[in-house]
Amino acid sequence: PVAKIVKSTLPYAAVAAVYLVMRALFIESDGEKVVILVNNNGLMAATNYADKLATTLFIQLRYLILLVMPHPLSYDYSFSQIPIIGFSNPKALAAVAVIIGLFVYAVRGFMKKDVLAYCILFYGMSVIITSNLLVDIGATMAERFLFTGSLGFCIALVWLVAKLMRADLPDMNLGNAKPVTILLLLIAVLYGGKTIARNEAWRDNLTLYETGLETAPDSWRAQYLLAVEYTRQIDKTTDVATKRELYEKACVGFNRSLQILPNNADVYLLKGYADEFGGRMDSAVISYSNVLKLDSTNTQAAVNLGGVFMRTGRLDDAIAVLTPVLRRDSTNTDALTNIGAAHGNKGLFQQSIMYYEKAYRIKPDQPANVMMSMSNVYRFLATLPMRRNSER
Repeated sequence: PVAKIVKSTLPYAAVAAVYLVMRALFIESDGEKVVILVNNNGLMAATNYADKLATTLFIQLRYLILLVMPHPLSYDYSFSQIPIIGFSNPKALAAVAVIIGLFVYAVRGFMKKDVLAYCILFYGMSVIITSNLLVDIGATMAERFLFTGSLGFCIALVWLVAKLMRADLPDMNLGNAKPVTILLLLIAVLYGGKTIARNEAWRDNLTLYETGLETAPDSWRAQYLLAVEYTRQIDKTTDVATKRELYEKACVGFNRSLQILPNNADVYLLKGYADEFGGRMDSAVISYSNVLKLDSTNTQAAVNLGGVFMRTGRLDDAIAVLTPVLRRDSTNTDALTNIGAAHGNKGLFQQSIMYYEKAYRIKPDQPANVMMSMSNVYRFLATLPMRRNSER
């Protein structure tokens, strides 16, 4: 009865209302619409709404296929792993046909209290939140979005197996439905085996990113994250040949990521790190400069670029890059020590020690190389009067 349904639903509706109120109270918002970037949601690359909708519906079909056949699995589906398609594409037409068919069945069966109709509606209402149909979210597709909706699939699977094997549904139990139980156990073992096999890919970051590249080779993020992990591995090994190999692999990943999604400041920044690790300072200068072309206020890129200039003898360039950084943030100790070193190498010891001392006051536990540079500047300052007298 409808009255009983309403009564049973009220507690859940109350919890939902409390959640929404709490969310509104504790999550600040300035009222501006959040801009979803193509970096996070590949659907933003669509040039018109029709193509965006066609691609979104095809993703929903992919979700359904993954429920039945969870292979291959991927931790990432960023741009452009899922290409934008139009309604002229057979994949989009197939998605429309399947979704309309399920919707029509659910609507017709709802008033009859059909179990399969309930499962379809449960699944649909669970996944529509993250489907990019109602509102754009910060992801193109993710297998985790299926978690809640998969309960509807599991109920439907058991119900269909029991129906196909003509089991007595109201009175079904282990004793009188052994064939159904055996088949469901077999299905559970198959899905469980896939879960256990997939767990191996999550052993560590390197394993996850390497296996992820096999299933998402066209994702800018999959290429980028693996390259980042290679740069981290460089610092963990002392073998020169291994360092060189890791550096080359990282550069391949960064370059491929930039081919997929050009003008990505994050990728250029990390590529600059890799170039420094590999000793290719000219490439590092290009990478950091590209970051600043895209984002002139990127402090980290400016500090790193200043450091590279300083270490390669381009002292005036280092000072020119680091001075605006200190105008924006006079407490940036990395910028202070780098600009201090640049002035020291130019023989401007008074200016150099001023920057060094300020950095030391802000952060006394400076690295050993910085402390050594400071001691050298102090030494030169101590001998400066004697040098001046000898010159006279």
